[in-house]
Amino acid sequence: MRILVTAGRSPGALDLIRRLSRFQHKVFVADSALINLAAFSQCCEKVFRVSPPRQQLDSYQYEINQIIQREQIELVIPTYEEAYFVAKIQHQIKTRVYIAPIELLKTLHNKYDFVELQRKLGLAHPLSFLVSSVEEISHNLNQIHKEFILKPVFSRYGEQVLIGNKKIQKSLINLQISRNYQWILQEKIIGTEFCTYSLCSNGKVMASVIYPKDINDWNVSICFDRIQNLKIEQWIKTIVEKTNFTGQIGFDLFMTKENEILACECNPRMTSGIHLLNEQQDIVKMIEGIQQEKFVASKRWLGAIGVLEAIKKQRFLKDFKTYKDVLFDKFDLAPFVLGQHVSFIYQVILAKKLKMSITQATTHDIEWNGE
Repeated sequence: MRILVTAGRSPGALDLIRRLSRFQHKVFVADSALINLAAFSQCCEKVFRVSPPRQQLDSYQYEINQIIQREQIELVIPTYEEAYFVAKIQHQIKTRVYIAPIELLKTLHNKYDFVELQRKLGLAHPLSFLVSSVEEISHNLNQIHKEFILKPVFSRYGEQVLIGNKKIQKSLINLQISRNYQWILQEKIIGTEFCTYSLCSNGKVMASVIYPKDINDWNVSICFDRIQNLKIEQWIKTIVEKTNFTGQIGFDLFMTKENEILACECNPRMTSGIHLLNEQQDIVKMIEGIQQEKFVASKRWLGAIGVLEAIKKQRFLKDFKTYKDVLFDKFDLAPFVLGQHVSFIYQVILAKKLKMSITQATTHDIEWNGE
């Protein structure tokens, strides 16, 4: 199959491309970044630079359709934050797109609407308040004797998240909040946190990856250790079936001491869980609803960051023996040897130019906040 992958800048996108190529699919990449990780991979047939969808969506749509027509693309697979823009224009895209309707993605991506969806589906959910002013936040903190966290309803990488009532109170004076920029005040959940990643087709879960959350000081997941948990798998099936979801979806959720599942966030797009999928199965067959994935134990880690964290925590030898690098592939060495370093330098330069953090710079041209 001839497949167009949008946004090839992330390790997850590179992993997807390699997996597709392994099963003889022809993979093309479209990204608005000047430098993207996938461009270093020999698994790509061609890499196209396109307009940034956040700033120039009409041009982006035109260029994507030009690629589809020229390269005879049969399937488009979005990967990163650009997925929401692709969903907005999916009815104008001249081939099949593996993604859910934008209305559903907006409900899932909006942190408060996601909690409300869980309530409507009869699922347990964390106590949450949609707040549009400092006064609303103060009122709830004074009336309810719980520890809370505060975060924008649209955010990523854990940026701007305020944890604990004292920190929230101290930050209120400088808080950017309004009816057009709302936040969610949510109870601080106590329990074991897990991340998930699923491939879904017409309300059916074709693959589900579950792994304990393991982040560093940059709020980036580093080590990915796949586990099985039938209760979490059933919870995911409930959401997917009742929303008739198609596409990629990930959840951040907690398992409490009472064995109750409380989900705080949803990422209805690719997540790092893709690194843990069974490498012996064709992802396209899962996308098309033909074949369900079979569980395999897998341990991966995120390259240079993983090494640095392991050294910092004095567990380098143990982690190095335990985890397989998500970027290393002896048949496709350039992304590991060269691509990750060039891409990182590019992001550092871009972040300084745009006067923002490196994580913000990675999505400045594809970031979607409910527009």
